[in-house]
Amino acid sequence: MTVGETCLHPGGLDFTAKLVEYANLSRKAEILDAGCGAGETVIWLNEHGYKAKGLDKNQELDAPWFMKGSLQDMPYTDSCFDAVISECTAFICGNTKAMLQESFRVLREDGQLLLADVYFEEEKPLPKFNDNRPVTMNDWRMMIENCGFAIIKTEDVSAAWKPFVIEQLWAGRTLEELWGGCLAEGQTNPATYKPGYFLLRAKKKGVDSNE
Repeated sequence: MTVGETCLHPGGLDFTAKLVEYANLSRKAEILDAGCGAGETVIWLNEHGYKAKGLDKNQELDAPWFMKGSLQDMPYTDSCFDAVISECTAFICGNTKAMLQESFRVLREDGQLLLADVYFEEEKPLPKFNDNRPVTMNDWRMMIENCGFAIIKTEDVSAAWKPFVIEQLWAGRTLEELWGGCLAEGQTNPATYKPGYFLLRAKKKGVDSNE
């Protein structure tokens, strides 16, 4: 099974590596992959010396570092992870704010939030969702900061959409399958809106964020 077949988000493990590089984590860092899917990121992190666990509502993998559960009510104690990474999940999880609040709770005092996710350009028509998810980058910034984080770095990587879509269509998937929960209710044409993609690093407020 190749990375292209399993990593259903732009950039795949290359963007995972970028986020981890941004964070400059100790190789003994304990990391939670929130919305781990088939577990590629967790496996990659563990192979690179980190102590990674994965949480997903549809988790069926038989391994001690994977757990089935809700991102809005994480089955972990307070302050038990050094970082929470989430790739293409926070936007579609159903309650992005609750997921970010839970990420804050399970992070240690100097913990880091690492996101790779979807946004929509304000200059274009914006999709309307029923769950108050952050649609624009300004929405994302406001929600992340209101959940107790200080944003350290953002990078627009929207150029990764085109090769990702081409690769996945070539593999036999449809646009609707690729977009999943990114489509607004009643929307049948994924080309209606202009999506972007970003990488983001944030820390709990109260730690030095002047980097």
